[in-house]
Amino acid sequence: MGSTERLAAAQMESGQTHVVTVHFRPALAAAKGSWRILLGERRFGVVGLPRNIDEGNRKLVFDCTEFVNG
Repeated sequence: MGSTERLAAAQMESGQTHVVTVHFRPALAAAKGSWRILLGERRFGVVGLPRNIDEGNRKLVFDCTEFVNG
């Protein structure tokens, strides 16, 4: 199994459906799995902890699951 397949399998196992990237803010870096991200009418639940890309305090990446009504 290659690295792409391993990544896809890990994402499916964690329930991740989306990746959200935002500008770094210290308060956001402390986000926990119970946090939610709102984008208009769409709601995303954070899966795990945010990643500080290159530890540069410029971008944070959140793995998320979108909540679907219905």
